[in-house]
Amino acid sequence: ADVVLGVVTKNDVGEFISAQNFYTNAAADKGNLRGYPSVERVFGFYLRDRWGNMTDTIKNTFLPLFEEEIKGKIARWNPTGIPYLEYSPTYPIEKMWDGSTATASFYLQSPILAYPYSFTWDLGESMKFSRIHIWQRQGVTLVYITQAVQKFQLWGSATPYVSDSFTGWTYIGDFESIKPSGSPLGTHTAEDDAFGIAGQDYNIDAATPPLRYMRMVVTKTWSNDLAFAFGEMKFFGSRQ
Repeated sequence: ADVVLGVVTKNDVGEFISAQNFYTNAAADKGNLRGYPSVERVFGFYLRDRWGNMTDTIKNTFLPLFEEEIKGKIARWNPTGIPYLEYSPTYPIEKMWDGSTATASFYLQSPILAYPYSFTWDLGESMKFSRIHIWQRQGVTLVYITQAVQKFQLWGSATPYVSDSFTGWTYIGDFESIKPSGSPLGTHTAEDDAFGIAGQDYNIDAATPPLRYMRMVVTKTWSNDLAFAFGEMKFFGSRQ
């Protein structure tokens, strides 16, 4: 049965208020509660069904993880064997971190022969990742279709001494864009559109070491299109 996991915490006058609700029928199987400083704080948790029946609230003290957005020093960068020859001059990779989801996106214009396909960039400093947030190309006619990326891998390195082979790269994980409704290609619900346009968080394993040089390997687009595009990316973690 569908249930809600409710999270509560205290407000400025010491009263418990709702912090966030998580739903068992959500497309993502993990959720995050964000926006609290890295200071010990009491949180409470309870379950509620659709008829309003509730469990007791279990409370405990937790320390929210510190994170900040890493920006300002990101730049295009390529090791030997991973050139930018196919990239569109009109929609360059810099569009991926220009701070605006409204501007034209980073777009691989010339179709490639097959996936997987790699591209790389330099964060400008070493960081311990907590997550990345990715926006698809903006607009209800562009999410979950055409060049929108469905599956990808992330790799990273602490040094620039890497090449097109995966020697020297640290594997971060495999990730997948979620379509909440699970509906067929070309069919969108309002929830799908809102989720796609708002962007999606991809959590990074806390055991991942600090990294600076990044490699994304695109393995599939939603329409199996041999050109891909991203609207925007943001990177979160802590500087090392």
